[in-house]
Amino acid sequence: MDWSFYAPLILMPLIGGFIGWVTNMIAIRLLFHPYEPVVVFGVALQGVIPKRRGEMATQIGKVVAEQLLSMEDLLTRFDKNKFYEDLTLQAAVAVEKRVLEKIPSIVPHSFAKNIAHTIGDMVIKEAPKFISDMEGNVKHKLVNEIDVAAIITEKINGFDMKELEQLTLELAHKELRTLEVLGGVLGAVIGLFQAGIVFLF
Repeated sequence: MDWSFYAPLILMPLIGGFIGWVTNMIAIRLLFHPYEPVVVFGVALQGVIPKRRGEMATQIGKVVAEQLLSMEDLLTRFDKNKFYEDLTLQAAVAVEKRVLEKIPSIVPHSFAKNIAHTIGDMVIKEAPKFISDMEGNVKHKLVNEIDVAAIITEKINGFDMKELEQLTLELAHKELRTLEVLGGVLGAVIGLFQAGIVFLF
């Protein structure tokens, strides 16, 4: 058997597969590396994600705030009745405590306690109406003054790039590994096709 004749049929797919696998592996790595711009032959090179992080963070923040988790959505999920009830009870307890502290010590404790308890009951009775009257203003301030998009953008921009890379690789390990393998398979197929052309002609 003339091995020199059949060598291209074996070597070209192997070489093509190796090149395809390495190329995809490098391409995946270049998503993050280098973290900072590196000048090579007068051209600044930087990983795609570090280079575009600011734009990506802004877009992600915008999408989340407008389509996924707006302040209006958060408020609709908020159990305001339970919150108002807890707030009212806490306010009543705090008022009773302060009243007891302010009543002179010459006043009998049981009498002072009754006064404080009466005032606390008034707080429990009147607070819901007061809170309800404030609800519209509070909601308006929350919606207009808390910028969900800006918060998300700031968090993403402040995230350590190395940690972000590790998180991405952990979450998408199987998918990225599949891309590397597919690169090798595609390279091998191309190499086999080239070898077939050489064999035929």
